[in-house]
Formats: sequence, structure tokens, C-alpha cells
Amino acid sequence: MKIIPEPANNEVNIRIKGLTGEYELSIYNIQGNRMENRKIKVAGDGYSGRIDISGFAKGTYIVEVRNEKFVKTGKFVL
Repeated sequence: MKIIPEPANNEVNIRIKGLTGEYELSIYNIQGNRMENRKIKVAGDGYSGRIDISGFAKGTYIVEVRNEKFVKTGKFVL
């Protein structure tokens, strides 16, 4: 998983390669509150999606991509 830009500004672009299937993508603030949640489909060529974070407070955020058999996390700073 790649999260760009770092540090983030008004949006982040999340890129995922090497996976296929349906996943849940969530963003949590450092206190563990879920700020964003969406279902995504990752095809053979991967996934790339932009998320508007302009309403988020400055701080560190955790991105989690998961399904029933897989969990991957990353982070970004706003």
C-alpha cells in the first residue's frame, strides 16, 4: 500500500497492488476513531483512489485495508 502525498494536504491517494478481491478501507485518527470507511474492489491491476481529508484535523492517521483473511495498515500525517 502506498499513500501519497506525505505529508498530506486536502486529499490522499491510496494505491494498492498485489491484491485482488473486495476489501474494506478505513481511516482512523490516532485516538482510534474511524473517520472514513468504504468498500473497495481491487482488480488485477490494483486499486487507486483519492480520499478527501480536507475536514480532518491535523495529526497522524492510520489507513487499514482488510477483509476476512487479510489486514494491511499504513499511515499518513496531515
